[in-house]
Amino acid sequence: MDEIPDMPPQDVSSPTGSSGGIRIWKFLLYSILGTTISILITFGTGALIQQHRKAQDRKMTAMMVMGNIEKFAQKIDDVVVGLKNRDTMAVYLLRVPLDSLDSPEYASVVACKMPYLPRINYDKTAETVFTNTIGTWRSKKDFSFINMAGICFSAMKNIGEIYDNYMDKLSEPEDRIRAHPDDYPGATINTKLLRDKVYREEIANIHWEVAYYSYLADKVRTLNAINMHIMEVTEEEVLLFVEDNEAYIEANQPGNLKRAKDFVTPDINPDSLPDFETWKAQGSNSNLK
Repeated sequence: MDEIPDMPPQDVSSPTGSSGGIRIWKFLLYSILGTTISILITFGTGALIQQHRKAQDRKMTAMMVMGNIEKFAQKIDDVVVGLKNRDTMAVYLLRVPLDSLDSPEYASVVACKMPYLPRINYDKTAETVFTNTIGTWRSKKDFSFINMAGICFSAMKNIGEIYDNYMDKLSEPEDRIRAHPDDYPGATINTKLLRDKVYREEIANIHWEVAYYSYLADKVRTLNAINMHIMEVTEEEVLLFVEDNEAYIEANQPGNLKRAKDFVTPDINPDSLPDFETWKAQGSNSNLK
């Protein structure tokens, strides 16, 4: 009788064996773990990149806000320069005796116009961009900055309105006198103005306005300094941001940018025109048809 052969030894490396089954489960487990870790790394890295980009965007928006506030303060500085020039001019004008305003002796002084005062245009671009991104500001520092930026924007709006009212108040005497010149004594508009009590009070008060608008410029910068402290930005960085932005705008202006005087043409020579009926018949003025 033939002997029954012994069971062949089991290959431990075979996937059908018990050890092989363990190896398969380990392989699957490692594959799942590897895939999971890869997904976490991918999404986690993406989230970190997105978070970093949002932080950079917030930083740029904050620089826009602080730069806008500084530019507004610089516009007030320009107003102060104009007011100082007016203050000096007012001293000369108010020293002219009332009974000598039309005298040739003071003609050159009286004929001078008050130096130009610039308008303060409140640019809302930075405020609009900032408002549209508020949803991305989350931290306590962010909320502090949002609050201070709002205070600055409100102050800028109020200052703009105050200055507009002041400009209207300055122009009121001249507008009034030009509307009814015969109602006021004096040979010229300037001498009529210098005899007007309201106008004299206004130009005598310019020295106080110099101090007031100097204070407002300083107030705006003091508020903005709090913004800089919150965002850990220096004043030098903000000033450089403003300068770079203005330089970029200047460098990228179209070379063929026209001015109003470029559209001025010579006056029409009456002698060059045909008689009115001929011109009308030619249809040169459709409004007269």
